[in-house]
This record gives sequence, C-alpha cells and structure tokens, in this order.
Amino acid sequence: MDFSLIKSCDQHTAMEIYDASMHGKIGVNVGHVSGISNMLLTILHQNPELLNVHAYNYREGILSSMVVPQYCYTQEKAAGLLAECNEKADSIAEKIRNSRLSTYDSVIRVHDILARKVKYEYDLSYEDHSIVGALLTQTGCCESISKAFKFILDKLEIPCLCVSGDAYDAGRGKRDAHMWNMVCISGNWCHVDVTFDLAVKGFTSIPHFYFGLDDLSIKRDHTIDQTYNYPKAVSAEMDYFKKNNREFGSLDVFKKYISDMLRLGKDQFEMRMSYSFSGGEVHQMIDRSVSEALSMSGVPVSLEWYYSESRMALMLKAVKK
Repeated sequence: MDFSLIKSCDQHTAMEIYDASMHGKIGVNVGHVSGISNMLLTILHQNPELLNVHAYNYREGILSSMVVPQYCYTQEKAAGLLAECNEKADSIAEKIRNSRLSTYDSVIRVHDILARKVKYEYDLSYEDHSIVGALLTQTGCCESISKAFKFILDKLEIPCLCVSGDAYDAGRGKRDAHMWNMVCISGNWCHVDVTFDLAVKGFTSIPHFYFGLDDLSIKRDHTIDQTYNYPKAVSAEMDYFKKNNREFGSLDVFKKYISDMLRLGKDQFEMRMSYSFSGGEVHQMIDRSVSEALSMSGVPVSLEWYYSESRMALMLKAVKK
C-alpha cells in the first residue's frame, strides 16, 4: 500500500478506507477530513491492487461521515482477478530480480515489457482502467498501463507513483486527461510515460522517448495536476538519451551515428536531436541526413524512420534491398 502522497495526519483514515475496500465492506465511517475528494483519488491511483473499486462516494453527516466504495465485481471474482494479476506481476518481477539488473535497467525492462505487449484501448469497461487490462487482457488506457507499471515496480521495491494531469496527443491533435508515472532511481525522481512509448507500427524495437524525463522535459506536452504533492524531478541524469549518449547537437555527429550503427549491423535504433526545426524543415533535414549517412556507411539498405516532434527523437529501421 502507498500513502506517501497523503498527509501523515490523514494516513490512519486512509488505511481504514483501504482495508474496507480490500475486504468488500459496504462503507467506513470517517471523521471530517479536509480535502477528502483528493485523498480518495490518491488512494485509488497509488494502490493499483484496489482493482475492485472504481470510485468512492462520500456521504457527509453532522457527527460523522461515510466513505462508500463503488465495487466493480463480487468479492470472489475480484479476489480471483487480483490473484491472476499478482501471478503475472510476480513472474515478471522474479525474472528481473534473477537477471540481477541495476535499478535503472530493471525499470527499462518493465517499461519495455508493457510497451511491447499492451495495446492501447479506451472504453468504459472497468478492466481497461485497472491492472486487469494491462496485465491480463493486454489492452487498456493510460490509467491501466500506469497502474500496471507501478504494480510491478512495487514488487521490485522501486519507488513509483501514478501521476495525473493531461497531455497533448499529436495523433488526435488535442489534449486529453492522462496518467503516467514518476519513478525514483538512484535518488532521482523522473517521469516515465509507457503509454506514449507504446510500440510504433512497423518497428519491433520499443521507443524510449518518454523515459527518465525531468519536469521541464515532460512539460513540453504534459501538464501535471498541481492538486497532488508530487515530488520534483529536477535532474536529467536518468533521461534515456542523455544516459545512453544518444543525444546529438550537430548534424555531422547525427549522421556519423547512423552510419556507425548500420556498419555494426544494427537494424533498428533511436536517437534524439538537441536542436529544433520549424514546420516541415525537420522532415527535409532528416531525409537529407539519412541519405548522406547511408552513403557514408556503404551498407546496401534503405532506411525507414519515425520522428516524434515533441521529443525531437527519431527511430530508424534498416530494410535490406
């Protein structure tokens, strides 16, 4: 259970609500709690094992008030689903522990597993908004994916939070309510958005455009809900491209990297540019640079690419002629 975002004076009440929810109780009497609505949402968002609760009703009285969980299933069915989710998450966590990966690489492994296997789907079903979707049916919306990510990292004892806000969806050309994660790696909090890193059509490798971002970077296309006291992500040390030396500030280095990867026989790889272009200029630049890099490499392939404008990041795939 995770009450880290709840004020210490309210954590006893949060525990009572959590216990009542896990045991299928009709309701729990509580005192008058300031900011009760935010506390109830925090309980749901930060405790993904509460898959049987989709909302809470709050009934305020004169002497006392009651929190009433809104359940999705019978207790028997919920227990069965949670057991299946635990089995799935435990299996993933055990394999990662046995691999003796660093914390950073463990988080990448969980990110890649979910990004590769889960198909984004948004509807009104309970499953697509809970860990049941991402872990069992392998379909779900951002809420399902971020809760599953936290659920697995909790088992690995890696500090993780679900973050609420909104984000600009370039595919739909609009902003929508959104959920992603913050993770603490080597004492540094950073943002990870698995939903925005779901597998790109036509590529077998997984992008890491939204892995390890600081607050400044994530805010390019995400807005963090300031209602909740999320930790600050001030360091770019965990940024995937910076940490793996895949961010380039000049076209010459950019082209050399592509050429080197092709000569090494890499058929898919990703990188980020530390400069920006306006309008369609970036696509012309990429086409021109890719063509020149191919000539430099002497490798008989063609290159297909996918570019994320908000991240200034690029995935490339070599196709044999």
